[in-house]
Amino acid sequence: MSRKLKYHENRYRNFIYENTTKASQYEQVAEEAVELAHAAQKIARILRGEQPVAEGVTFESEFEKFIEEYADVELAVFITETIVGGHNDIDQKFLDIYDEKLLRWCEQIEEKIGKTIEGYEQEEREALFGKET
Repeated sequence: MSRKLKYHENRYRNFIYENTTKASQYEQVAEEAVELAHAAQKIARILRGEQPVAEGVTFESEFEKFIEEYADVELAVFITETIVGGHNDIDQKFLDIYDEKLLRWCEQIEEKIGKTIEGYEQEEREALFGKET
């Protein structure tokens, strides 16, 4: 599927930026983040089978809602980034924090399962290809 706004995207973002307040932009981020959290929680309940769901509600249908809410969060955050000082500063800060949190999450899992990521990868390779001799 091709994007409809490929060449005019900035025009629309600038329109939103110029016609909303900083406070309302951050409120939009909060609202969208809550909706994303609810979608994620519903998927988790479906995956665990903890709660009956209405007829026709499936992982796939809820995952579509999750993607929509994720897009809403991304857009709202993108609008607030325009205010803060440009994407380059925000993007670098985001990537630094992302890397730190990714490593921390892996470390927590390593502690929980009692093996390093390297040990896990080695076991996966051996399961696929057998032990190296």
